[in-house]
Amino acid sequence: MAEDSLGLDKPIKLGRVSKIPRITDDLLLDRVRGLPHVISNYKKVARTIRKNDKTFAQKAKDSSLSKEALGALKVDTEVHNLELVLQFYQLWCHGLFPRATFSDCTQMIRKFKSTRIRMYRRELIDKEMHRQRVEKGIITEDAEISDDDLYDAPLNGIAAVDEEDATVNAANAPSADVDDDEDDWGFLSVRRRPNGLFIGDEDDEDSEANTGTGHANTTSADSAPVPTTSHAPPPASVPAASAPSPIEYPDIPDSVQEDFDDKYDDELEIMREMGM
Repeated sequence: MAEDSLGLDKPIKLGRVSKIPRITDDLLLDRVRGLPHVISNYKKVARTIRKNDKTFAQKAKDSSLSKEALGALKVDTEVHNLELVLQFYQLWCHGLFPRATFSDCTQMIRKFKSTRIRMYRRELIDKEMHRQRVEKGIITEDAEISDDDLYDAPLNGIAAVDEEDATVNAANAPSADVDDDEDDWGFLSVRRRPNGLFIGDEDDEDSEANTGTGHANTTSADSAPVPTTSHAPPPASVPAASAPSPIEYPDIPDSVQEDFDDKYDDELEIMREMGM
């Protein structure tokens, strides 16, 4: 038999095949890496944005600055605020899929459709609307919820527990005068669990165990039971101010504001559609 020069008779060696990343309800609703963690940590971004806007308002009152200088300062402040928001979600996506790019992660999240996620979003909106009605005096704290809100959802009560966690975190967080670490936002302190979606996840986990870099503070969060209570307004013992409030921007001189309202109308409209 002639020698097999092409190597067709030799056994084939199969290498490791990368797995396709997938987003699941359990991943997005995870108390450590999912949407609840975003809700509890986004207040840090909002606090930093308010601080930047306050600094700009103080500088805008300086009559020695020219109109062009004020315009450049306003643009720089807005760009810096947008960079903070972008960095926040980049770190969050890195926690979900460490080996995926930010663009791929956002596309997967935007294309993901789930009934549980829609119901979770609806519950958060209902709680925020109820909180604002209480703050404006439209209803009382112990007002009854309409029958439309008493739907039997598998995620009822998760938003309430998330708000309690946000209250506890706010009590333990530093005051607004203390600068937050803009490179962390609370994500880098969370120990990443292997999801098995990319090559090397198991190796990364083994290396963390050998070097002792894993954090033990996520054990209690991972083992926390998922609540199954019915949808209800926040308890009276929890103050309404504990929930994250909308960003309140400081007063800016009318002469500066009017010059840029028309110029950035299109950009502001796009930001509103994106929920920013």
